[in-house]
Amino acid sequence: MLDVGFWEIAIIGVIALIIIGPEKMPELARRAGHTIGKIKSFISNVTQDIQDELDLDELKETKEQLKQLSKDSDPRK
Repeated sequence: MLDVGFWEIAIIGVIALIIIGPEKMPELARRAGHTIGKIKSFISNVTQDIQDELDLDELKETKEQLKQLSKDSDPRK
């Protein structure tokens, strides 16, 4: 997704430490972790909902195909 390596994260951490200060850094990291967790959970839920809808569409298609096959092979015609 994002191509961020160790050194980029280290530089961001050092800059944040200088700007925010060591007193507020743990609270900021905790809040950032909580927010990232919520975002990941939201993305996972949306992905699962989309997959469920796609599966439902596939089931509807299969049902229609089975109905058509049943009509085509009905000996009472």
